[in-house]
Amino acid sequence: MKKIVLLTLLLLSGCTTFNHIEVVSPEVGYLTRDVYTVNPELAWKKPVGYTGTYDLVVYTRGVLNRWTKSEPNRVVYFREGLDRSTHKVELSLNKDYRYYWAVKKSNDNSEGAWAKFNFYMFGGFFAFWWLDMPFRFDIEAGG
Repeated sequence: MKKIVLLTLLLLSGCTTFNHIEVVSPEVGYLTRDVYTVNPELAWKKPVGYTGTYDLVVYTRGVLNRWTKSEPNRVVYFREGLDRSTHKVELSLNKDYRYYWAVKKSNDNSEGAWAKFNFYMFGGFFAFWWLDMPFRFDIEAGG
């Protein structure tokens, strides 16, 4: 049994990469992270050599309707000109809800400037990946 588990672990691997800005908290990856407060602190790594400010957005995704289409995203929180690479959401968010967020350099208004992540998983004879995914977290009822 131990050999099977070891072989599975050797053949299964995954990694996360970031576009533009790397997120610190909440962590990102294949699983959505649980947050236990309605005012989460969002944090990211300062890009090397960047001394400017950041813009931040938190939004919800529309509810999937009959598996064919979804309602548009709804922005619930937006801040411009943040001078630190961490920010505590000042608005109380809803419990038992999934939120998405993104950050960008304030001076970058190009298409695709908002940071996102990519996730890759490889295992033996299969592979899958998510590209340009928004950062996401769930607020649990205990928050």
